[in-house]
Amino acid sequence: MERDDDHDDIDGQLNPFNDVPPAAGGPLPPSLPMPPPEEQQRALHNEGYRDGAAAGHALGLQQGFDEGFDKGIEAGEALGRLLGAAR
Repeated sequence: MERDDDHDDIDGQLNPFNDVPPAAGGPLPPSLPMPPPEEQQRALHNEGYRDGAAAGHALGLQQGFDEGFDKGIEAGEALGRLLGAAR
């Protein structure tokens, strides 16, 4: 299998970001070693924390918007009645 120069890294190794999957039955590109289980667990924990924090942040923003929207409608209605009565 011939490789294009765009797929080579500076060291002549395959660049995993530009690599094209091998054809069926072809040789697999070299893979990186797996990190130790503790690092894998820490990475999954951090990813889960970020996902949960982002979801909670979005939910909190929506609830705050909903409450503020209702209060804004009530205040606008009261102000409109005052302005209408003043005319």
